[in-house]
This record gives sequence, C-alpha cells and structure tokens, in this order.
Amino acid sequence: MKIVIGLDLGTSALKAVALDAAGTLVAQAGTAYPTSTPQPGWAEQEPADWRAAAFSALQALHEGLPAFAQPLGLALSAQLPTLALLDRMGAAPRPAIVWYDGRAGAEAEQLLDQIGVAEWYRRTGIVLDAHYLAPMHAWVARRQPRVLGHNHAPWFDSPRPRSGGSAGPTAVGGNQTTPTEKVVPTTEQRLSESISPPAYRLGSAKDALLHALCGSWLTDPSTASGSGVYNPLTSAWDAELCRVSGIDVGVLPGLAQPIAVAGELSPDWAATGLPAGLPVFVGAGDALTGVLGSGAANPGTLAIITGTSTSMVVTTAQPVLDPGVRALLTPHAVPALWGSEMDLMATGSAVRWLEGILGQPPGTLDSLAAQSVPGARGLIACPYLAGGEQGALWDDRAPAAFLGLRLHHKAADLARALLEGIAFESRRCLQVWSDLEVPVDEVVLSGGMATPFFAVLLAAVLGRPVRMATAGPSSAVGAALLAGIGAGIWSQEQAIGLGRRGLGAPVIGDPGETALYQRLYAGYARASAAIRGLGGSQAPTV
Repeated sequence: MKIVIGLDLGTSALKAVALDAAGTLVAQAGTAYPTSTPQPGWAEQEPADWRAAAFSALQALHEGLPAFAQPLGLALSAQLPTLALLDRMGAAPRPAIVWYDGRAGAEAEQLLDQIGVAEWYRRTGIVLDAHYLAPMHAWVARRQPRVLGHNHAPWFDSPRPRSGGSAGPTAVGGNQTTPTEKVVPTTEQRLSESISPPAYRLGSAKDALLHALCGSWLTDPSTASGSGVYNPLTSAWDAELCRVSGIDVGVLPGLAQPIAVAGELSPDWAATGLPAGLPVFVGAGDALTGVLGSGAANPGTLAIITGTSTSMVVTTAQPVLDPGVRALLTPHAVPALWGSEMDLMATGSAVRWLEGILGQPPGTLDSLAAQSVPGARGLIACPYLAGGEQGALWDDRAPAAFLGLRLHHKAADLARALLEGIAFESRRCLQVWSDLEVPVDEVVLSGGMATPFFAVLLAAVLGRPVRMATAGPSSAVGAALLAGIGAGIWSQEQAIGLGRRGLGAPVIGDPGETALYQRLYAGYARASAAIRGLGGSQAPTV
C-alpha cells in the first residue's frame, strides 16, 4: 500500500495523517504542546516542543499503519504567522511568538508610518499589524538585540515622527497609491548591522519544523505572506520592506512551491519508524492546506476553517486586491490558484471560554444553544474576545460584549447569541466579497465548529448552502494531498477532487430563518458599531 503523510503544526497540537493512493484516511495521530503567557496579550511556544510533538505523532502514526504500508512522502502545514528564530546550529535562542500574540503593536505602527497602510497592502496583500513576523522581529530586535547577535538595538529603535501613514486600514484606489516619506538608516547605522553575517534565521513555525525534519531552510509563498515582507505578485521578498523592517534578506528562507521537495527525512527521525531519505515536501500554511483538505479548493467556494480562530478563504483563479483593505490576498496551496482571506480572531476559543463560564462540558455549547430560539430572545453577542477583531473590521480595540441582557435570559440564550455573533461576523465578511464581485456559491465548513447545528445556523445567516467536511483534520489532510501531488500519485485536479469526496450533503437554510437573520444582522451591525465606539475605535462601521 502506497501512502503519503501530512503533518499540521496547529496552534495547540500537531496532527499527523496518512492517506492511501485512493485518498482514503488510513491512520491519524496527534500530540498537544503548551502555550505560555508570560504577560497578558503574549503567547509563546517552544520550537523544541514542536519537534517532540512531531516525533511522537509520527511514531504513533507509523504504529497505526498497515504492515505493508510504503510511505512515499511527507508534507507540512502549520500555524501562521508565528515567529520562529533559529541560530546557526538550528536551535531556537528564544521561544516562538505565536500568531495571536499582540505585543508588537507599536512596532507595526512605526513600520506603517514609514510606508503607509495602503502601500504596504499593495505590495504584500496583507494588512500589517502586530500579528505578522516583521513587527514581531522588530520587537525582538528592539528589546532583545542579543538574541539576534546585536550588541544594541538596530536603527529603527528610536521613535520616528509620524510621516502621514496611518496605523489602520485606508482605501486603496486601484493601484494608485502614494508612499509616504521613507526614513532610511545612515551608512554608519547600516554598517553596524551588516559587518558580519547574520547570526540567526527568521521564519515561521513551518519553516522551523521543516528544518528540523530535513535540514533545509525553505518556505512556500502562502507561509511567506505571513512575514509581512513578501510580494505575492512578484513572488519575491520585497527588498524595500525588508530594509524598512530591519530584516536582512539573507536571514529569510529560500522560496519554493508547496509541492517542491525540500529534502530527505533526516536519520534523526528513524526511531519514528519512517525511512530515512523519505522525501519531505515544502507544504503550505494551515489555512490554505485546510482549503484543499476540506474540499474547498474551487473558485466560488468559501472555506470556513474553524479552530481556536477561524480562517475564511475564497478560492479565486486570479489575485484579488481589496480597495477597502480588508480581504487579504494569499497564494494558494495549489499552484496557479489564489486565496482571498479574512480571519476571525476568537471563535473556537470563545466557545470554550463560554462553556467554561457556564460549567458546560467541552463540545456541548451547540446542544445548549439549540434550547434557545433564533435571535436568542433579543440577546446580542459581539464575539471579540481575543482583544479586537480582524475579519472585515480590522479593529484592534473592539471589545467583546453581550448586549440586551435581561432577567429572562438563560444559559441557552448566551450560547446561541455567541454562535450567532460568530455567524454574523462571517456574514460581514461575505458582504465584502460581494462588494468585490468575488462569487461565493457554496460554503464548506470544517474544524472544531463543524457541527450540524452550526452548519444550519450558517446556512440561514449566509443564505448559501453549507457542506461539512468529514474526511479528517482538514489542514493535515491537505498537506498529505500536497505530498501526493509532489510524489506523482495525483495531479492537482485529482487531489482537489479527492478533497471533495469527504463533503457532506448541502445544508440549505430555512427561507423564513434566512429572512429573519437578514433583519437581525442589521441590528447586530448597529450594536457592534456602538460597542466598538465605546471601546475607542476610530470609525465604527456597519
């Protein structure tokens, strides 16, 4: 039996799957790892824990394989953007900064002051904020320069006067943008940072695990987009943005397609049972492998991939830049396709939080919410529990709230209101794609919130058929499909088709509920704008 393996380094656990040549899931395993919070708003993980989790999961996966299984390749997927720094020996000089860590807000604003939000978006397709690698790297360079081999903070450490840029999204009029005045280092400052070769490597979580597996220092376009200094339209690191960010291009990984061979599995991994020399493919970011693995890698399909947060990606045949600077442009896991992406910061984490507050066992919020009615008896939940929201809002000050609480409300109403709030934020994103004339004909729901109750709710709120992915952990499955393409088992079209085999029947929203939620959404949008105004947002919008 020929098999391919997919590894997904998620936010809280590593998942490993094996698919046979028919695309059937024949084995899976997983290992969790901890996240530390040294200060409020911070989140860190140890790259050594990722390696240990990968070793444990691969060993368990191998033990679950048929005796006659023949592995042909392994590909990766991972959380992003998570900052991983490695020294010249491949060890991590400090913990990784996890993607939802918000410590680098001031650094992001400083970088945007020099280029401008609109120009940064035009070059990269992303809305730069604290959650990208460039500001995280600037934070380390400013406060922990010795980690990077510096004796002092680099040239961008001193405060800069604002030069006309904005720290929040501003409109992009097509490709007509005017960069703000750029601040450049002096010759002496540049030389002080470049006399010796860089003492470190700068990448994301997948890059660090790939290096541990096969010794290669490579990344793919979708993961590179999480750096904040990659131009997806030129398929290259942006030299000017690297300079502004204080990043030597030499510390960044080389660029390769997701289905490219990065190297061979190191003999260090022989104890897992996998053969040394097994081809290791570069892979892609978890949102994009999730699109492929969930069966949503078709133009016109919206993938809603739920977990701690939720990634929403519409597959498109051509790159789409948003004049309103809301939807991210990302290269797809499948070459020649693109993703238009918006992400909700707190979804599965918000569900777990409310289950804990209400004393509900994990995974039971749906059954509790079903005891309420559409509209949650007048209760509205703004689900911005991670401290702000991205999605279509890009508001880092948005406070979470339950609005309209009365004595008659019960736990079931709180549960339903939270799930409706998450669905309404998805509806807000759908409106952006409608404005951009990006067709969304169907929705594919996967991950921890892919339940029959939530699928019915989404179908009613979005007014689109919703299909649940049932083939296993979507991002790990997507990585395995990439390994199969790279190993020559399937063509890209065949791999996309195999992903769709795991889709359930379409769920169609009740027309009456769809009309009701259309009215309720208008009230939700007004409530959201009001509460965000109280939180200090500059321009509340519906």
